[in-house]
Amino acid sequence: MSQSIIVPLGEVRAQDDQGVGSRYVDKEGRKYKWVLYATQTATLVGAKGDALGYDDGDTTLNTVGSDESDCLNLVPAGVIPNQTGFDTPIDGEYFWMQYYGICTLAHTPTGTTPAAGDTIGLGTTDETFMIDPADTQPRAGWLINTTTLAFIDCSS
Repeated sequence: MSQSIIVPLGEVRAQDDQGVGSRYVDKEGRKYKWVLYATQTATLVGAKGDALGYDDGDTTLNTVGSDESDCLNLVPAGVIPNQTGFDTPIDGEYFWMQYYGICTLAHTPTGTTPAAGDTIGLGTTDETFMIDPADTQPRAGWLINTTTLAFIDCSS
């Protein structure tokens, strides 16, 4: 399947040059979605590897942030890519959020002592996933090691 993108992976833009909601798969199989970053009520500054949730004010699921109190029912969206050559978005910028594949998180997930294979989900700590979310909460993936290497699958 051939795909084309207007905005190169890793770039952020002040305007929607790609078409919000567009998706792309790179040669390693990681999946990305073109989204708008909103700092939300906590006005958090995003960092590479931050966990993201969908903004509770955007029913189209195209606006994300890392202030978990503003996220839609703790639905995980993905992460700010923690890869060389990727820029970090600021409030009001569009970027390629990673929502599937191997990634490095900015923070060790909260909760019980992490172990490889633990399931992760969006928690109540800003910018961070948590270990073993409740059965009623959507999963975001699982840990590959005991700290920050994870496989995420936030396919919503």
